[in-house]
Amino acid sequence: ERNPDQTQRLYFECLKISPIHITVSFSTASLCMDNSKLSNNPKGLNAQLLYALAFAEFEGVPVLLSKFELNHPLLDRDTLQSLLSQHYVRALLREGVKILGSANVLGDPLGLVH
Repeated sequence: ERNPDQTQRLYFECLKISPIHITVSFSTASLCMDNSKLSNNPKGLNAQLLYALAFAEFEGVPVLLSKFELNHPLLDRDTLQSLLSQHYVRALLREGVKILGSANVLGDPLGLVH
């Protein structure tokens, strides 16, 4: 009989998730058409961010989320989920600079460099 306080642990000889390639596109054209969506949002920083994004758009930005690898882990499901979440949140934050740099708010900021 298993004690209900004990959590089941998982063991993997090697857990590998290959790098994930995503192409991100974002447009606020439909949001700009419907002003009621803008007025229903809270004031302050969220509203300022929403108004800034109302003019932002980017298309086809390649995003690469790095591989995830664990060798011989013995952990419970919650810990595994936490490790995966932390890994991919950090990867998205690293790639966020690339996404923001591709935003076409006042023209093409990366186009100036090329």
